[in-house]
This record gives sequence, structure tokens and C-alpha cells, in this order.
Amino acid sequence: MGQALVAAYRGLDPDPMWLGPLQAITFLSVIDDLTWLFLGANLRYGPPLIDEYAPVTYSEIDSLGRWSWHRPLNLLSLCHREIVVAAIALALLGSRIVERFDLPVRLPLPVSALDSYPFSSIWWPIPRDSRTDIAERIGRWPAIIKERALRHLPPA
Repeated sequence: MGQALVAAYRGLDPDPMWLGPLQAITFLSVIDDLTWLFLGANLRYGPPLIDEYAPVTYSEIDSLGRWSWHRPLNLLSLCHREIVVAAIALALLGSRIVERFDLPVRLPLPVSALDSYPFSSIWWPIPRDSRTDIAERIGRWPAIIKERALRHLPPA
């Protein structure tokens, strides 16, 4: 994931393993949307999604104060940035992640349910403006992840 992000920031198309063949700007847009979804989309109505649904230990999440989620990602510690990036990688690949990587961490869901990650974890009801924002962001995504997100979002 780190290599794909660096390549995309340099204007190079990322490895198609993540979302199929697409331009760097589209890849970065999806990453930005997922970062927002994990860290900020739910802040006014409950804890960030990553609080309970990250592929890390509870002590690593506990070491991150709730106030930290309001900080830009680049101001978080390296460990906490890795937590966010791991969650994003898992969201992009779903169950395909276990085919590609030997993960030595606790997964947030059973392997059979990874395709729903993190979309089934979004808490409803949330106000209409937040639902609209989530829907608009997902609507811009490439088909491979948009279809999964729409299939697994709880009914609003």
C-alpha cells in the first residue's frame, strides 16, 4: 500500500491489484474518501469507525486518544498512520487480502465477512447530510469497490 501511495503521489498509476487499472488521481481520491470514512465520517454521532474496526490490537487503538482523529493524518505517529493504512488496504481488498498477504495481525472480522469491511460498520441513522456525503463519495469510486460498498451498506 505504501508503494502504491508513493507512486500515485508521483503521478504514476498504482498497482492494479488494489482497484484494477486506474489513474493515480482516482486512486488517491478513493484513499482520501476511505480515510475520511474511517476517521471523521462518524465523529459527531459516535466513535470513528477505526476505533473498533481496525486490524490491530485493542491496546494500539487505546493508545490513540479520541482527539487524535481530528488531526491531519500526517500528524499522527508512524504507528497510528500504519493502522489507518492497514485498515484502508483491508477495505480495498476485502477477502482478497488473505490470498495476497500473510497477515500477522488480528483481523476485524472473520475472513468470510471481510468483503463487507468497513461498509457494514457504518452506523445508521445518521443525519441526511452525512448520508448524502457518503453516497456522493461512494458514487465516484471505481466499480470494484463501489459495488461492494453499496451491497454491504446497511439500509438507511
